[in-house]
Amino acid sequence: MRTLHTAALLCLMSTSAFAETVRLETGEVLIGDVTSVTYERVVVTTLFPREEKLTLPANRLDPASHYELLVARIDRSGASKRLELARFCAQKGLFAHAIVEARLAAKLDPKLKPSAEQLAERALESLAHGLLEIARTYFAVEHPARARLYLNSILKRYPRTKSAVEARRLLHKLPKAQDKKEARERISSDREKRTLRRNLERARGYLQRADKKTGSLQRHFRAGKDEHLLRRAAYTYKKAYGLIRKGVRSLTDEEALNEQLIETATTARARLTKAYLELGRLCLQRGSIRTAEEYCSLACSLEPERKGLHGLHEQIVQARIAQRFGGY
Repeated sequence: MRTLHTAALLCLMSTSAFAETVRLETGEVLIGDVTSVTYERVVVTTLFPREEKLTLPANRLDPASHYELLVARIDRSGASKRLELARFCAQKGLFAHAIVEARLAAKLDPKLKPSAEQLAERALESLAHGLLEIARTYFAVEHPARARLYLNSILKRYPRTKSAVEARRLLHKLPKAQDKKEARERISSDREKRTLRRNLERARGYLQRADKKTGSLQRHFRAGKDEHLLRRAAYTYKKAYGLIRKGVRSLTDEEALNEQLIETATTARARLTKAYLELGRLCLQRGSIRTAEEYCSLACSLEPERKGLHGLHEQIVQARIAQRFGGY
């Protein structure tokens, strides 16, 4: 009997030694024998949740999980391989990993230093910009203390980035004292948190729907059809942001939930701002200056610290001057 137990234990250890965990974009977990990993796909024979052989395209994988699988197999002693991995990380939004891989590639081969440093600088800018967007969302929902936390983090960690320049400017606009609204007690009731979670899921659904609408648009908009799609997308982004804006204003006693709320709110606010700006440009192109001003004002209301958003305000001023002197 003891021999059978030992054999079973050894068999289990042998099986688990080759088992790897693959995380999907949806959050699901697969466990099994990963037989092939490339930048484009992963092949795995799963033991959990059921036994089957799967070929998973890159867009179905969680980027961090895909990176871990690649790192376990790629010969990283070659500088070019490391730089290729750095580019993959940058494309997938794994900016910290991209910086590490790029810097190590430069150490292995000094000839690659210029391209590696350029990639690392772009990744640093992306990291800083992500923090800046979160700070702007806290600014918009009147959480100055939290906005200040992220802005100071940018200045400390990424002082040489463009986002650091913007962070310094925004810090001067924040009130000196902590907002009284932030001193109030955080949401702790299970009922209110359940409502927030429902709103969070609904907001994510709205974001996905709006992204599909904007994803079909061409870079150069076709008058009429594309503008209609963009208006619908803006309406849906607005619904997403409206659903969770109140939750972000109050926050809860669960940091994980707060992070999800602010991340979704940041995405919705950024997408809505971009949609308003694009609609403003379209209106300006056809000479509807007043409507363009309305969209510009809507965008500025979402980012009150930046009046001249992406140059649209300046374009409107120039259009007004041209109209006055007979240009329109």
